Amino acid sequence: MDKQVDLLKRFIRLNSEMRKVIFTPEVNAKYSIGRKQLATLTALNDKGELNMTNLAREVGVSNQQLTKIVDVLVKRKLVQRGYNPNNRRVVLVSLTESGTDYVEEMTDTIIESIKTRGIKFDKKKLSEIEVHLSYLENFIEELLI
Repeated sequence: MDKQVDLLKRFIRLNSEMRKVIFTPEVNAKYSIGRKQLATLTALNDKGELNMTNLAREVGVSNQQLTKIVDVLVKRKLVQRGYNPNNRRVVLVSLTESGTDYVEEMTDTIIESIKTRGIKFDKKKLSEIEVHLSYLENFIEELLI
């Protein structure tokens, strides 16, 4: 089998496995949220206020799909819509205070869930993981170009 294809298959499998590590049944029960809704909250948490077009690009959905996602998150009071004061046709989306709290609390819950499983890393292992994560982040950025 082609080495590149094999590595890409491993990459896809790793994504699935990481979701299982992060979103345990306990986390899922406490934070019932769809994958695209979570991607939207994460993008806003990382990048700050975004217009709908840029947010759709970050999440990897169409503007029409994002409108439905944002509608749900607005109803849950996790995000808010606003308008660009220089161009009222441009809709801006940002996290509400509740949305920021939600992301922070969910992140803390996930970290605690991982810690309670007794996973410990020495300094060498942490350093190795950091190097590999940086490489993966760069690889993913290249794929997105």
